[in-house]
Amino acid sequence: MVDASHANCGKQQEKMPGVFAEIIRQRAAGNTNLVGTMLESNLVAGNQSFPRPVEELTYGQSITDQCIDWPTTESIVLKAADDLKTAASGSID
Repeated sequence: MVDASHANCGKQQEKMPGVFAEIIRQRAAGNTNLVGTMLESNLVAGNQSFPRPVEELTYGQSITDQCIDWPTTESIVLKAADDLKTAASGSID
């Protein structure tokens, strides 16, 4: 299991999709030691400082680690599914 966030992306959510893509590329290329991956995802990208008044918080944004937003999550997970399906059928690029 590889975490695409934290140290693997330098705690920068902008780098997480690239890290995730590399994990998927290695799995699609036949690395069966990769049994899963994790993403830090939320509705809104980034993170916000805490504590602060609840009315100042952005709904759906992390108060801990930086996260990728939902559209990014959806896009990279769907692409990963396609890439892995292609690899399983034996016609990987």
